[in-house]
Amino acid sequence: MKGLKCIGSELYGEDRSKPFQSLEILRFEDLQEWEHWDPIKEKEHVETFPCLRKLFIVKCPKLSGQLPNHLPSLEKLVIKNCEQLVVSCSSIPKLCELEIDGCRGMACNSRIRSLSLNSVTLSNILEFDDWLRQENFQN
Repeated sequence: MKGLKCIGSELYGEDRSKPFQSLEILRFEDLQEWEHWDPIKEKEHVETFPCLRKLFIVKCPKLSGQLPNHLPSLEKLVIKNCEQLVVSCSSIPKLCELEIDGCRGMACNSRIRSLSLNSVTLSNILEFDDWLRQENFQN
């Protein structure tokens, strides 16, 4: 997997109606050549990773683009040493642990309910897209 450059639609298989129904923990680590993860588009009406509780992406320095944008069960998101990645936290209603270290940026397209967040660690991030403004947090 060291030479992996792109994760595309082949990841979801031919029956895209319900891929990865039982997957709870997903970890990508030390993928030095990984550049792009092509998530299924919202308009395709496919619920990918419906049970995913923890997502770790570590040491993927060339990764850019978007991560899956609808993770309804995600509780913990850890992204470290992904220098080209701008992390977006949209449609993550159950997120309680967020750790971002060594990324290009942080963007938040939707409001995060501060009551669900128990732990937030943000470090070595070059750009914030209005993420820390008070209106992004809602009680």
